[in-house]
Amino acid sequence: MHQPDARVSTLPPSSVFETETERHGAERWILACLVGATLLVVTLSMMRAGVAWRTGAHLTQVSGSWVTLAVDLRDGIFYRPLYGPDGYGGTRFFPLHFVLHAGLMKLGFDVLVAGYILSGSSSALLVGGVYRLLRKLDVEVTLAACAAGLVLASDATQHALLSIRGDGLPAALNIWGIALVLSPGSGALYAAAVLFTLAFSAKVTTVFGLAASVAALLISGRSAQAAKLAGLSAAGMAVVVSVTNAASDGRFFDVLRASASGNTTLRYFLSSPIHFVHSARNVPESLMFMQIGAAALLGSTMRAWGRLPILFFLTATATTLFIFGSPGTAKNHLLDLHVASLIVFATWVTANRRHARFGLAIAVSATLVACLPLWRELRGFDTQSLRAEFEDAMKLVGPTRGTILAESPMLPILAGQRPYVLDPFIFRLAREDNPSFADPLWQKLRDHAFVAVVLENDPDQEYAWYETMHFGTGFLQELERSYQRAGTAHGRTVYRPRQP
Repeated sequence: MHQPDARVSTLPPSSVFETETERHGAERWILACLVGATLLVVTLSMMRAGVAWRTGAHLTQVSGSWVTLAVDLRDGIFYRPLYGPDGYGGTRFFPLHFVLHAGLMKLGFDVLVAGYILSGSSSALLVGGVYRLLRKLDVEVTLAACAAGLVLASDATQHALLSIRGDGLPAALNIWGIALVLSPGSGALYAAAVLFTLAFSAKVTTVFGLAASVAALLISGRSAQAAKLAGLSAAGMAVVVSVTNAASDGRFFDVLRASASGNTTLRYFLSSPIHFVHSARNVPESLMFMQIGAAALLGSTMRAWGRLPILFFLTATATTLFIFGSPGTAKNHLLDLHVASLIVFATWVTANRRHARFGLAIAVSATLVACLPLWRELRGFDTQSLRAEFEDAMKLVGPTRGTILAESPMLPILAGQRPYVLDPFIFRLAREDNPSFADPLWQKLRDHAFVAVVLENDPDQEYAWYETMHFGTGFLQELERSYQRAGTAHGRTVYRPRQP
């Protein structure tokens, strides 16, 4: 009888061998596609920065408030009072970002150049921090680099990069703090506490990275380290608040009392998930990655739920929902949840190799979809010159030079003036608690103290905006009693004093 060859019988069946080879080959091919899509996101982001920083297209009214705080500090005013000789103050912003901005201006940088240096370096620090954290979590190099690059795929991150505002810096400090928690040695724990404190000093709600880290340490049985990290960070945050208030001669607490709650109601706060969903739906590319993160969360084992990536995702989600319980919250607050989603996704792919192809394919699709608005904005909105638009508005103001009252503080800043109203949203909040708060502004309007008033919108079309969000009830009536329309420029409405 014929005997089978023993050498053949020791080899695995050819069908199994081919299946494993095909699986790994397909996974490498999809990962290569993800690398290409990520490089496209990074390239488009750099191109957008080159265009938008030159045109100033993304310098909004909120950017103007951040810049005004820095200009005030450069000139020796740390948190102007709610009302004082320079006009109206008040913001909910914590100091680190505009302190660094003012420091760069002191070194000789132009006001906008200094702001863009800070925005660009903060974004780079955030991308680098995500990569470092993922490598600490044993995510392989290529996937970690892709996830880090995809931080730029969110509209919230793009706004932090292309504008001047304090969202990117605290996010970056937060991520680096978490990465240090995963590093060996007690020195790393002290450094992490410092970074968590700095993140708090840049944005008050950036405490979820600390919360996730403390929870992860407790769950892993390192209660002493958890207590040390929590204690050191809490002490640092207390010092930040105390020093900030003392350095501002108590104005910091006055501003917080007037603006911290945003005049929210219990009903509005409890409906924060609705506000969150509404905001996320307006930025579908960000929503896709958040959905990918949520799917990775649901696909993770119960054991993984006690580890840092998922704890960070959960605390970031809880904090984001809390933030959306306050009126005036915008899409920029989706940044941290986008970052947390990428971290959960990358660690899930690493832990679930059998399903890696499916997850990577979804990520490739989401990345390619995210490239579309990046390209569209690069060819469209990014090219709109804010300086040129403001110059057209100034033509309607006329040759007379004097103080301008502007809804966006950016216009007076670019005109070489100190904005009279730092934040029209906070102005409205303060009025609701103290109706006489607006009296000095009303009197200046009646006295024609401003050579012009420039609003960002047409009041005929956005009447409710000025009644319920900026300036508040009665502002338009006072304005039109003493001023008349001179025309519109790029959607902005310019008023000049009425003639007797």
